[in-house]
Amino acid sequence: MNYLSWEFRKPYIDIGIKKFCNLMTFIFREKDIAGWMVAWFLHYIPYFYMLMSIFLYPIKPWMIIGFIITYLSNTFFRGCLCFRIERELFEDKTWVGPYHLMEYWGTKANTKNIILAFHKWTKIIFVMIILKVLYCNFIQEKKTVQN
Repeated sequence: MNYLSWEFRKPYIDIGIKKFCNLMTFIFREKDIAGWMVAWFLHYIPYFYMLMSIFLYPIKPWMIIGFIITYLSNTFFRGCLCFRIERELFEDKTWVGPYHLMEYWGTKANTKNIILAFHKWTKIIFVMIILKVLYCNFIQEKKTVQN
């Protein structure tokens, strides 16, 4: 038996999501409120902060680690774990969060397009990290040579 196979992992992931949703519902008393708390405070705000930090500031180890964890968790869970939790709490299997923005430029927000958008976005962020690290190293070397 392959312990890393999706067929083996999926029931355990589903159980973990249900338990977490039950805890959040217990804390916030309503699934809808719990869903929005998860969406904003465990998903959008931390991810947005990490992305803005990558875009605006010199690259720090925590940014690279956060980016790698995000990518690996999306790979391991076959999609965003937060989306799965939000869908469970909102009781809406079509919930895709901010990926609904794709519909404004004429792209349907379905699984295939979301995966494609995630991979493109990941590559953009990865290239940005590499370029910023190379640029910062170039600036450091230039300063060292001038001194």
